[in-house]
Amino acid sequence: MDRFYYCIFCDDIRQEIGHKMSMMGIYLGELHVTTVPTVLPKLCIAAFCNTELEKPFKSLKMRVSSNGSVLLETTIPQGELQKMQSDVRSKNSADNHDPMKVISLGIQLQISPFAIEKETSVVVTAIADDEEIIAGRLRVKHDQSDISIER
Repeated sequence: MDRFYYCIFCDDIRQEIGHKMSMMGIYLGELHVTTVPTVLPKLCIAAFCNTELEKPFKSLKMRVSSNGSVLLETTIPQGELQKMQSDVRSKNSADNHDPMKVISLGIQLQISPFAIEKETSVVVTAIADDEEIIAGRLRVKHDQSDISIER
C-alpha cells in the first residue's frame, strides 16, 4: 500500500457524541437538480487521506474545483498535521496487533452556498508532499423530471 484518498459527498456532516460523524444526504456519484441555475445551501465533503505509518504526510492541502475554478482550498497547518498523525501513531503503537499500520486522516470540507450554473463535475484534489491526486469527483446533472422513489 502507498497512499490512497477518497471522498463522500453529502448535504450535511454532523459531529456526534463519542467522536462519531453522521453524514446526511449522501450522493452516490451524482447530484441531480431540477432547475439550472440553482443554489444549494451547502455541499459537504468528507475527505479521507491515508498513508503508511512509516510514510507520514509532510504537507497536505485539499482543493475543491469545478469548471476550472477553485471553489475551496485549505492547507492543513503543519502543527495540526503533525498532531493528527502523532495521535494516530500513539493509537497504533498501543495496539501492536493492528495489521494495517495506516495513518488515516478525515478532513471535513464545506462549500456554502453551493451555486450551480450548469451541469458540471466537482473535483476534490489532495496535494500531499507536492503530489496531486484526485480524491473524489461528483457529477452535477440537470434532470428536469421530478425524481421520486416509489414505495
